[in-house]
Amino acid sequence: YILQKKLTAISQRKMNWCKALILFLFLLFNLIIICIAALLIYISAHYYVTLHGYTDLLEDSAKNVIFLVVPLVIIIAVALLLLLLALVGFVAGICQMKFLYVAYALMLVVLLVLQVTGGVLIGVFEDPLKNSIAKGMEDNVHLYNDTTSIRKAYDNVQRELKCCGVRNYTDWGENNLSIPQSCCREETCDTCVVEDIYTEGCLLLVFKDAHQDGIITLTIIILFGIFQLTGLILSILLIFCVDDKGKKYENLKEGLPVY
Repeated sequence: YILQKKLTAISQRKMNWCKALILFLFLLFNLIIICIAALLIYISAHYYVTLHGYTDLLEDSAKNVIFLVVPLVIIIAVALLLLLLALVGFVAGICQMKFLYVAYALMLVVLLVLQVTGGVLIGVFEDPLKNSIAKGMEDNVHLYNDTTSIRKAYDNVQRELKCCGVRNYTDWGENNLSIPQSCCREETCDTCVVEDIYTEGCLLLVFKDAHQDGIITLTIIILFGIFQLTGLILSILLIFCVDDKGKKYENLKEGLPVY
């Protein structure tokens, strides 16, 4: 009987250490979630700064809302949900309340569904975005000297992507316009000298840039989804570590009082 009691105590001690390890990983997971939320807020700001230069080249202002405002709102909403998720996770880990673990797991499932939906929307919006940019750039090139926002948009795109014109540098002459200084390989140049300017058109480079951003975003969604599955597994394990009354976690160390 004494031997059996000692074996039971040893087994219980090992179980407690196992639960402590799960709880530690769970709390670490939520700390990482906070960092990811902060990163998403930074990405949303970078996304705005990067794509804001393209929006004036879109077909109309409605497209600006669809392709700029909507993604920003989604990214910020996900970041705020992640902060709320981490808060619930920390409270659940400290108070050891079973219903909070259940709520945490459900929130993770909702976030996973939202991410999958966002990934699908990226694929759905890619071709309409390309068509809108193509039509907008071709229709607006002749307004370069007349509209400040159009001029700034073209200059930003041409300097950033190192390109000139829509299809190529001859687009400016075909619209009775001189080649802008933003086409220069150096800060300033003689735009009549072809060797001193970029000759490749901007349209294909904009498409390539948008496609690469989409691939990167999808990759992040997939990797983050896998990471979230880890948190989901940890939360489910902790649900079974809490008693049915959901009051307190069992002592992580032998002799530790229950508050």
